[in-house]
Formats: sequence, C-alpha cells, structure tokens
Amino acid sequence: MTPQAPPSGGTPEPRQRTTVGTPVPEVVVEAQQLVKTHSSLGRRGLLKYLGVGTVALAAGGAVLSQLSTEDPQALASAMNDLGDGLTMLGTNGGLTVSWYAQGKDTMQHWCDIFGIELTWIDGQGDSNKQRASLDSAATRPWDLAGITPATAGTIVDPVNKIAAGGAGVFEMTSNIGGPDDTVDVLTSITQSSYEMGYQVAKLLFESVGGTGTVINTRGMPGGTDESGRYEGFHAALGEYPGMQLLAEDFARWDRSRSQELWQSYLTRFPNISVGYFQNDDMAFGALNAIDNAGRTGIKVGGADGMPDAISAVVDGRMLATARHSSCQIHSLPVILGVAWKLGAITTIPERVDVIGPVVTKNNSASVAFLQEAGVFYA
Repeated sequence: MTPQAPPSGGTPEPRQRTTVGTPVPEVVVEAQQLVKTHSSLGRRGLLKYLGVGTVALAAGGAVLSQLSTEDPQALASAMNDLGDGLTMLGTNGGLTVSWYAQGKDTMQHWCDIFGIELTWIDGQGDSNKQRASLDSAATRPWDLAGITPATAGTIVDPVNKIAAGGAGVFEMTSNIGGPDDTVDVLTSITQSSYEMGYQVAKLLFESVGGTGTVINTRGMPGGTDESGRYEGFHAALGEYPGMQLLAEDFARWDRSRSQELWQSYLTRFPNISVGYFQNDDMAFGALNAIDNAGRTGIKVGGADGMPDAISAVVDGRMLATARHSSCQIHSLPVILGVAWKLGAITTIPERVDVIGPVVTKNNSASVAFLQEAGVFYA
C-alpha cells in the first residue's frame, strides 16, 4: 500500500518494529504514526489519509493491538470506530437457508467491527412478508443497505425509497428488479452462478464417463442466481450427449422440499447416475432420501461450499461443490459502504464480482477456515 502524502502539520516518524522481532505491517505503522501525529483528524481524516485499505484492515483490530508497540488502544480505536453512528439495513432470501444465515452473520460481524448499527429483515422465503417489512423500513432514514430479494421484482419500490432517503444500497447476489425495472443501487455484488453450474455439472458428468442419467434440482425461480446456475448446468449438459436429463424441478433452496422430490425420483427412476443441486441444502435433502432408500452410486454435486458440504466432499458423500462466497457478498456492502460514506471512495463499478473456487479435498481446509466465525472472509 502507498499512503497519500500526510496532511500538513506533521511528518510520519521512522517505522517501528515490535520488540519481539515480528515485523509490523506497513499499513499498521502508518496508522500508528497517524494516530500519534494527526489524532485531531478524526475518523474521516484517518480514512482519507490511509485509504480504503484501512477499512478492510480494521477487521484485524485485535491482532493489530497485539502487534502494536505504541498506544495499541488508540490504534484499535482509530481503526475500529469508522462506522460509529452509521445505520445499516440488511435483508436476504430467508434464514432457514444456511447460505443466507451465514450471510446475515457475516454482515453482523463486520458491522460490529466498524460500530455500525445493523437492522436485519428476514425475507422468510416469502416475497410478500419481505415486501411488507421493507415498506415499513423505507419510512426511516438509513446510511447503508445490503439487499437480496426473496423474489426478483417484488421490492423495487421500497428499495428505491430507501435509496432516495440517502442510503447507499448494495444489491447482493441476485437482481432486485425485473427486466424492466430501474433500481437505484450503488453496485451489485455478485458471483458468476453460471460458472458454479457449469463447473460442478461438468465434474459430475466426467465422473460417470460422460454417459448416464441426471436430475437437476433447482432453487427459487426468478433470480439471477437460480437462472445462472440453470444456464451453466445446461451448457455443460450440451457438451455430453451421452447424459440423459430425467427431471428438473424447483425445490426453492429448501432441504425438505428437495428430500420430498427425491423420494419420488427414487421411486420413479431405477437408474440415476448424477444429481446436480443449485445449493448444498437441497443436496443434503436428497442425500437423506438416497440413504433412506438404500440407493448407492449416485454422484452428487452442489453449490455454496458451506462447511457441512465441504466435509461431505472430504468424506466422499458429495463429489463436488462450488464456493458461493456468502462472506464476501455480505461483507463488501459494509466495507465498501463505510469507505463510500466517509469519502474514501466516490465511485464504485456498476458490478463488483467476487470469486469462489470449486471445493476439492486439496483446498477444503482453506475454504472452510476462511468462512469460520471470526473470519467471515471468503
């Protein structure tokens, strides 16, 4: 990181090192010197001087306090109260889905770091309930909002009212509006659902030699996360003419619905080679049905890369899953939002893309660690 020139009235002192021989990261030293020589700047000045990197680094406040040799309490305070006094509204599809629940926990974690007051609305998988709650929320002022619709096109009016009230609105992972809607958002934070569908489906088809039968279990209709995975799956299917599609139905991201569907599939179809699932929760519902029926040999792949799915890949119950980074998608509205609100950044691209790997035994420990409570990073 290359910091901006220091404000007039002081020159940073020589860089400090810890007495135990552990190098202090450069940005930490800059923060130390800034706290010492320019404490009158306040949080806005601190942020503008050090840049947006300071915002992301605030997550390490406790670690930084341990590394620091000069006034660690002042440093931690300077780094961790950037969002003090700000309010944020968060909502996504529904907390009964593990990916959405992890997203809520992630946003709360990062809001706590920055001292932001978070109000959460549970979408409950019900567009009408989410709309009613957002209509009420839109009557109050907010500084920031991170929003995923339960169903696309159902919450456009309250979201635009929230933005008109001065909030920086971040669309998360799926389109808020329909094809003809205009939604006032700072940016859309998303990950390629097409790639998730394509890569995992391709691995599944390869695992059976490109010949066999497949069932595609879909999520919630209407969103770009569902449609992208659908398109990716079918693009891969088109490359394997030896694969026969037996069925594809919506289980709406729900484990129980998927289990019910798969109970019927296992009765109807004596031979099923592969099951592709648009999220891991639905994959586990199907695995319950498969185990209860005593069926073996069905290759299963999913998306989201949640901890239980990572363990299933390691244990061989699932062939593969793709990490859909709930942590990045739900933390960036907080990190970028603070930087935008305090003026460290003034423009954000129309879309901010995050990435997540296909989970294998080789990278499983890393993917699991980076989404643990207290990390909530990837």
